[in-house]
Formats: sequence, C-alpha cells, structure tokens
Amino acid sequence: MKRLGRLAAVFVTAVFVASCSSAATTAPTTAPTAAPAAPSASSAPAAPSVAASAAASTAAAAGGDAWKQSDIFTGFDPMTLDLTGYTPGPNGEHSTNAADVPDPTPDCMAQIKSQHLKLAFLNGLSGNTWMAAIEKGVRETAAKYGIDVTTTAATDFDPAKEAAAVETVMAAKPDILITIPVDPTSGKANYKPALDAGTTIVFYDNPVDGWTAGNEYVTISTGDHYRMGKDAADLLAQALGGKGTYGFIELDVVFYNSNNREKGFLAEMAQKYPDMKNVAWAGFTDAATVGSATDAMLTQHPDLDGIYISYSGAAAGLFASLQAAGNTHVKVVTHDLDAANDVIMATQGSNYYGTAIEHTYDEGANTVKAAVLKRCGVTVPPFIVVPALAVNRDNLAQAWQEGFHEDPPAEVKKALGQ
Repeated sequence: MKRLGRLAAVFVTAVFVASCSSAATTAPTTAPTAAPAAPSASSAPAAPSVAASAAASTAAAAGGDAWKQSDIFTGFDPMTLDLTGYTPGPNGEHSTNAADVPDPTPDCMAQIKSQHLKLAFLNGLSGNTWMAAIEKGVRETAAKYGIDVTTTAATDFDPAKEAAAVETVMAAKPDILITIPVDPTSGKANYKPALDAGTTIVFYDNPVDGWTAGNEYVTISTGDHYRMGKDAADLLAQALGGKGTYGFIELDVVFYNSNNREKGFLAEMAQKYPDMKNVAWAGFTDAATVGSATDAMLTQHPDLDGIYISYSGAAAGLFASLQAAGNTHVKVVTHDLDAANDVIMATQGSNYYGTAIEHTYDEGANTVKAAVLKRCGVTVPPFIVVPALAVNRDNLAQAWQEGFHEDPPAEVKKALGQ
C-alpha cells in the first residue's frame, strides 16, 4: 500500500459527500446540513480488489487477529497501548482536554471585540454532516467574540483546490484562518500566503509538515481518538454479549485520526475482550468497494457476528450488503454521526448498533477560542481534544444535541418514534 498524505487520500472514501467549488463565497447564515456524494479519486491508489481482501481475510482467520494483515499496523501491539493515557498528536504532542483550556478573560474579550476581526473558514467538504457541525461551532463562537466570518471556501480535499481557496480567502485579508489541511506536505506551500500575511492560523484535525504549534500555527483541535476507538469496541462487545467473531473494515491509508481510533478499538478488544475474535479483514481506499468487500466477508464467514468499519460515511455499502443478504444478525459499529445512516441505527432491531463520536461542534468552537487566546498573548496548548461519546439507539437523539448542538434530522426522530 502506498503511503498517502494524511488527509489527501481520505476524500476518496466519502460516500455521501458532494463535490463543491473551492471559490470563496459570502458566508451563509447557517451551516449546511445536507449529506454529500463522493468526489473523484484521481490522486489515490487503486482500492484493493475484493478478491485480494477476501484472500487476506481468510489467511488470518484462524488466529483471530485478521487485522494484522494491514500495513498500517505493522509492529503494533494492542496489549501495550495505554487507554488511560493521552491521545498523541500527529507529531507526538501531548493532548490537552478542551475543558482544561481557560476561557478568555473579560479584558481579552473586550480587546478582541474592539478589533472587529475578520475570520476565514476552509471547509474540507461543504455539505458534509460532520463538517457542518465544525462550521456551526466556528460561526457561533466567532459571533460570541464579535468576530465576523467573512469568507468560506471548500477544498474538496484537493491540494490544488486548497491552494486556490487559500489565495481567494486571503484576498479579503482575514485576521484569523480556521482550516483542515488537505495534505501535510502540500500544505506548507498552500498556507504560506496566510503565514506571510501574519494571519492567526488554527487547524482542526490535521497538521502541516514542518510547522509547529505556537509558531506557524496556534494549535490543532480534534477528537480524543483513543477513547473513541475504545468506546467503539465496548459498543460491539455490548452488542454481542462480550463474545463472538467480527470483521474489521479499515480505511487503508496513513491518516492519524482514523489510525488512532482503530488502534484504540483493537487495544480495547485485546485487553478487555479475549473472547471477541477478529476473523476477517478488508482494507479500502474507495468507499465504493466496501459493499463488495462485505459480500466477500459474509460469504467466507456466514456466522460472522459483528463488523467494525472506520467511519460511518463509508458504511452505506456495508449496510446495503447486509440488507441484500437478508442478514439481520451482524451488528455494526463505527465512528461519527451521519444523517443517512443514523436512520438505520434509529430503527429498532437494525444491524447498526452504535457509533463512537467526538463533540464535533466543540471541536470547531475550540479553534476560535484558541485564536482569541493567542491574539490576547495567552499560551495555547499545541493539541486540544474534545471528549468522546458512545452512541446507540438509546441516546442517539441526545448525541446529536451533545455532538452537533442540534436536533437529529426529522427522519431520524421518526425512526426513533419521536
């Protein structure tokens, strides 16, 4: 498997994300809520064939550690991962819980409001449910501090579009730039105009190679990935009564967010649930192949009890495969809230048992808070994480409130009987 930039490859996997222009627009009054459809994947390596994934799954089934076929986890020992410790940043930074970051003082607030600051926001995929919650957190927090969100742009996780988007939003001379770098390598050149202009830069989720927090950028705001993985494992064990077999469907690229969540999942399984056996593995770089990979997995392991998949946006093919097979037995766990798939979770007795999420709105809100603190001369921690939350049908509506600060979509509420 080729090593990809941490985020440049991930755009090929989004099943529900629509290609959007990277041109800057006047900031809308509300964040988008529609779920999207996938852009092209010209820069990504070809997805592994279903046949190759199937053969690999069979090869490791006997030992119950099928995940070891993944190049991503070469040398990884799940028994050594400390799930009570901190989730490391992409450069090994020690994480700081968002709750431990101080709020701006009244004097700082007055200073910021008097400056009438302008903020530009770069959205990795406009229209994506998760990105919409980030943007909502940014907008509402900026408004609280008297900061005007003047321009937004979508990069579609394309380095070339990112470069154009940065150039376009910088024409408005923003004081603050909140963004998710597409690729750590290309990001160094893409964000140089903002750096040269003295813009206060805050990242959510991803870094730029060679840049350090407190120097070129303020901090990275993200989720507590080890805890999210741990929560997903606990959900699957809960669904299966602590014993059984499961498949592991992995985003097969080097991307530290998903890699850390997957490590947390595998560590919790190894350390706490010895009777849960991973008998099947499949890797994907294109979510369009997930359905076929699931078909092969079910053919080889007709008695499979559960499946973990790296994130909800890639799970549409998995759920379609289970439905086509008439399989109501397999229970699925993943990460993130997703308007379309959450209807399945909300349906009583469905295959979708649960998801482990972060407080996504707060992740966005903390980027603005960090920028404000920096501009007031306060030292900001280099890597800030928001809490994880385990979600199943019982607390799904509450999770939308906690994670996204909004009600779940009407169709989800209807499936919940609300």
